[in-house]
Amino acid sequence: MYRALEFLTAQGLVSRIESLNAYVPCVHPERDHDCLFFICSRCRASVELEDPRIGGLLAEDAAVLGFVATRRTVEVEGMCAQCTEVGAA
Repeated sequence: MYRALEFLTAQGLVSRIESLNAYVPCVHPERDHDCLFFICSRCRASVELEDPRIGGLLAEDAAVLGFVATRRTVEVEGMCAQCTEVGAA
């Protein structure tokens, strides 16, 4: 199973969410892009967002450090809209 996940990850078909120790299908597998995940700490749902500005900033910071990034994944943890509504009720 791990070889299959490694293959799918290498092909850009799935992404690994480190904090959840989970794999999810890529939203845009046809494009090479950075992974930006918003993860609800209550229901554990995740949403992938593609934002080229984040990728650009990460690339700039890496260049300043002389760092060569091979994979860029950003995970933002908080509360989704649905869980926020439930908590406010």
